[in-house]
Amino acid sequence: MSSKTLVTSHSLAPTRAPNSLIARGVSQILGESQAIYDKGVVAYKSEKYDEALKNFQITAAANHLDSLHSVAWMHNNGVGVDESTAIAIEWYQKAAKQGHAKSQYHLALIYHEHSANKNVGKNNALAFEWYLKAAIQGHSDAQNNLAWMLRKGEGITKNDQEAVKWYQLAAEQGNPTAQRNLAYLLLAGTGIFQNDELAFEWFYKAARQGDAASQCGLGYLYAKGRGVQESLSEARTWFLKSAEQGNMYAQSNLAKIYKDGIGVEQNNFLAFNWYQKAAEQGDVTAQFNLALMHDNGEGIGENKTVAIEWYRKAGNQGHASAQFNLALMYDSGDGIDENKTVAIQWYEKSAEQGNASAQNNLGVLYEYGDGVEPDDYIAINLYKKAAAQGNEKAQKSLDRLLAKHK
Repeated sequence: MSSKTLVTSHSLAPTRAPNSLIARGVSQILGESQAIYDKGVVAYKSEKYDEALKNFQITAAANHLDSLHSVAWMHNNGVGVDESTAIAIEWYQKAAKQGHAKSQYHLALIYHEHSANKNVGKNNALAFEWYLKAAIQGHSDAQNNLAWMLRKGEGITKNDQEAVKWYQLAAEQGNPTAQRNLAYLLLAGTGIFQNDELAFEWFYKAARQGDAASQCGLGYLYAKGRGVQESLSEARTWFLKSAEQGNMYAQSNLAKIYKDGIGVEQNNFLAFNWYQKAAEQGDVTAQFNLALMHDNGEGIGENKTVAIEWYRKAGNQGHASAQFNLALMYDSGDGIDENKTVAIQWYEKSAEQGNASAQNNLGVLYEYGDGVEPDDYIAINLYKKAAAQGNEKAQKSLDRLLAKHK
């Protein structure tokens, strides 16, 4: 009788390669994926987007995280493929769930309400969650955006102190946006002790990296002597650097320097040009000042029609003086057909913001029934508001009406 051999569970186990062989195999696969990915990067930089996408997809199938991110990015931005946020999210999530910080950050951007992407519902809670994951890994842009959400209370309870912490982490990594945002908080003393000197330092670090808003901030600090010795020359230098990059606030400040001859020879031509650049970008102060220059023929020939256009633009943004000047032009028919009804509308807008001249002029219209039903009591109320601000004409009119109604 032949004997049977006992088959144990151990004898059924598959043959296992030595650990060194396994490590070598994994290393080889990773190396091959990286080589293919690198070819994709080269193709992308050469604008061979079809070839780049093909290489990224091959390595993404092998779970190469940078490739997963690259495929997502190309879909999200419609590069070499039809734009699709939904497909991009799928690819970003594959990498993000494995801890890929860059994918976590871009996934958060899609969900964040400040993202330019309009093809997916905003979800600040998800955005905060993904920013946080990336921020913990040291992604400086994620740290900056996380701080922004904490400052604004988006997707999380507002917390200025926590925002400062994340801004600092990003700023210390050299992130210019975070450096600038931290400088703003230091200037205002928000979430941290107010410190002009430190604000100057952070603005300077960001400005040296070419951050236009920080260059403008430096110009402001030099002009005011906050955190640094006052220097109109340095202020002008930094405003100019910022203005040349298109920063409308720097352009407006530079225009004022030339218009008023602050530390430089007065020059209406340069003032006009810089105000125009800022006004065209929507800076309300520049729009008002540009209107004034057209109105008075400074730096350019007088043009009431164009002045009215810029007064209207500034007025629609709530600039009280622009609203008053526009009302005045309609009231007197200066450069436009006289229209008391429209004049009253603009006087009211300006008066509601506390413009004493508008309050006085509106009071005159009500006192004499010019374009509106006469009403001494409304006039008295308006004169009182204007007189309280030191308007002498309003005070005289108020005294006269009060005497009349004794």
